[in-house]
Amino acid sequence: MMIRPSTQKQNVTEQLSSFLTTLVISIDGEYVQISGSEVRLLSLQYCALHNDKMCSGIIPIERGEERPTFTKFIRAAIEDAIKSGVLEVWPEKLIVCAHFLRADLMHFSNAFSDFDGKLHAVRNTMVSMEETYGMEVELTKYQREKLRKTKGEADNASNASIGTDVFSIYDKNRNYHKVEIKFYDTMLIAPTGQTLADIGELVGVPKKDIPDPYSIERMDVFQDEAPKEFGEYAVNDAVIAALAFKGYRQFCSEMGLLGLPYTIGGVALSLYQKSIGCDLPELFGQTTIKKEIFNGETGKFRTIK
Repeated sequence: MMIRPSTQKQNVTEQLSSFLTTLVISIDGEYVQISGSEVRLLSLQYCALHNDKMCSGIIPIERGEERPTFTKFIRAAIEDAIKSGVLEVWPEKLIVCAHFLRADLMHFSNAFSDFDGKLHAVRNTMVSMEETYGMEVELTKYQREKLRKTKGEADNASNASIGTDVFSIYDKNRNYHKVEIKFYDTMLIAPTGQTLADIGELVGVPKKDIPDPYSIERMDVFQDEAPKEFGEYAVNDAVIAALAFKGYRQFCSEMGLLGLPYTIGGVALSLYQKSIGCDLPELFGQTTIKKEIFNGETGKFRTIK
């Protein structure tokens, strides 16, 4: 049986620290069905979790109001986390999660163009797999011009949105931030068939009930007539998802995994590989070959396997 090259054992402490301390932002949306194919988005909510600190919030969507883009929503969550003391500085990396991620991502403006080619389908939902999502933090006209004058940043200045691995961008204080995002669906890391209510019981935060006389079919009436209770109900779902991911991340750490598989089956496979002491390709006598190729678009070399 082959032994893993020593290079794969490097930076173990750094890897563990990275995935245990990365900011987690869970997202959730509430809507009402208008017709068979038409829905009206009522609100978007989030829960930002970092170490043992957490904050949450809700963004109501007024009737006829344009839906926010994903980047503006995430920026609002990060700014709230900093203001609330959950974070001290802008993060370089973060994890976005939701229970049935595909549905919640589609609530955002420009969702089809923003996420095209960035996510992979897994069991009727989506996750990041190999690619990270470059997020625009803030880029005014003045900042765009300044970026163009900064050596090595011309491409980022002309692509003031998503589409590359990392964006080097000025914030409102004219500081650079590089924000990479990984996407996880808590539905894929929970036992098959478990609802958000089931997960809420597991993490000690029961899912709230919709009070009488309101119903899931008329969430717009609930929001109009009882906005405080509506907000508590909506934000509670995001809190459950964030705590579920926190528990999952802690479990992976306790099991000695150096990463976070996207599915519960992936966890089982990782634990099996760990128990036998080698990767499956090695077990079956396969060899991984690495080579460098030149990317004409970026003007840089990258390593492929």
